[in-house]
Amino acid sequence: MLEALACGAPVMISLEIERFLRHWQSWSPPPVLNVSSEDEILAMLRSLDAGELDVDSLGRDGRAWVEEFHGVKNAHRFVPTTL
Repeated sequence: MLEALACGAPVMISLEIERFLRHWQSWSPPPVLNVSSEDEILAMLRSLDAGELDVDSLGRDGRAWVEEFHGVKNAHRFVPTTL
């Protein structure tokens, strides 16, 4: 998922938002197309095909999210304070 978001590609995934927020309390959820069933996937694909969603904006938002939460300027979040 991160690689696709970093490349600016829209991502369709099943994301449990509540679980994500419990684990990453200070983060906003990633801007993904959240689907959890075959019917939702089909409906999302139809919406994309009909041009109902701004794919370019989704891609930009995904890339920005990765830069904000996984970029170099925030790498210190993942490095232990004592070595």
